[in-house]
Amino acid sequence: MKRLLGTLLALLVLGACGDDKTSDDGGGKIPSKPAGKYATVNKWMYSYMLQNYLWPDPLTTMKTDYSLDYEKFLQSVLDGVAEHKDARGRALNYDDGHWTDGRREYYYSYVKGPEIKSRAGDEVTETGLWMLRATELPSGSIGIAVEVVTPDSPASRAGMRRGMFITEVNGEQVTASNYRSMLERLYYGVGVRLLPNRVTWDENGIDRLEPLPEVTISAETFVDPAIYRSTVVPVGGKRVGYLLYMGFESEADRELAEVFRTFRDNNVDELVVDLRYNGGGSVRSSTLLATLILGDAYKGETYCRMVYNATRMAASKPGVYRIGDKLVPDGSGIYQPIADALSQALGLKRIYVICSENTASASELLVNGLRGFDLEVRLVGTRTNGKNVGMEGFVDYDVAGEKYTFMPITFYSENAKGFRDYSDGFVPDVTYDDSNFYPGDFATQDDAYFSIVSRWIESGNKPEIKSGRAATTRSLCIETLPDDIVKPRRHSEGSLVFRE
Repeated sequence: MKRLLGTLLALLVLGACGDDKTSDDGGGKIPSKPAGKYATVNKWMYSYMLQNYLWPDPLTTMKTDYSLDYEKFLQSVLDGVAEHKDARGRALNYDDGHWTDGRREYYYSYVKGPEIKSRAGDEVTETGLWMLRATELPSGSIGIAVEVVTPDSPASRAGMRRGMFITEVNGEQVTASNYRSMLERLYYGVGVRLLPNRVTWDENGIDRLEPLPEVTISAETFVDPAIYRSTVVPVGGKRVGYLLYMGFESEADRELAEVFRTFRDNNVDELVVDLRYNGGGSVRSSTLLATLILGDAYKGETYCRMVYNATRMAASKPGVYRIGDKLVPDGSGIYQPIADALSQALGLKRIYVICSENTASASELLVNGLRGFDLEVRLVGTRTNGKNVGMEGFVDYDVAGEKYTFMPITFYSENAKGFRDYSDGFVPDVTYDDSNFYPGDFATQDDAYFSIVSRWIESGNKPEIKSGRAATTRSLCIETLPDDIVKPRRHSEGSLVFRE
């Protein structure tokens, strides 16, 4: 789950040129006819990075090998820039990537070839069991806990819900030694029979399993929604709007506005935006959500300012997104849903955000952008990813007859106060890791994070979490999933800005 992240901008600026018949070159000079199967796309990427990469200077003298596979070529370029140091002695492109304990785990900049489809708004072929955790309960029962079920998916239609505990797959008991072989079937299989259980807990935190009817699920093709749940729940005499938002996707913006219309019609007093799984998406969708939260009082105020490399900044003004303003540095330059959102806005002065290490890019932009207006953003969960940079690039762009998606880091994201220094992530007001808390339904007291938020709303005071348990006695021991189990990846990684 570490890479549910990113910031994208589709910018149709450069076309493909040259062919793949002759040798490559070095020293930052791009040969007119580079050699190799992928030389044309490599030349296209390098040309774009020379102008737009946030740290372009090393590229002007860099030795390059255009005959490499396009992914290896990009890796070599990024590594070449990293050999140069910034004023703090770090890799020059330190902010292009996620770091743990002084080691870069991966670059944010990436390229995808024609054999890999973009996930933004695309269909997926899966069962709809999106997140599963191999689990040993306090009683010693071993099984697979269901953490997330995709709405309107085969698994959802079959009655699977968050918090169910799978103990049998195709008639075979789940054990500590065989669960790995069952996970891929549960994610992608056809005609998979599974036995779910309802888990109940006594006052001592000991579990009891209640077997439910056997379920059969099969992977099917469906569109993964951006909004997984929205509801209004009573908490301490207040009406609380809850939104489980998985990706900032423009295709869902009208639906998002309707969710807020419902919140407004129900006169919600508080708002909880659950971004624990949200790795980012469209900057204009992030602006729209901020508009729905803030309303007319901030109309026309700067929400996000994009800061480019020095050459670009000297040549043009930065792109700016404003609250309630349909004029955007994106697409055709006009995005009417942002202006329309004012009529559904709540005009709040405070919100609660549930976050995790997966909360990145456009999600962090929401936190930073709202704080730029001094709106109180109360964070509950774990430290966010720390992606304060963005990517202008291409989605399914034709290069020599093939479609490529190329997203290099090209700008920093600043709020109205000029703040952008959150590359280490935002630290929650209430830090709690729910990995040792059995998953309960979202927007209920059985969900650890919502339970903490509810206590804060009800008491008016920030909760003090002094133990490994949040608000109930529910507890478990998680068996970490191995790296070779490929879980479904959903939604775009980053903050997308599309230009035509």
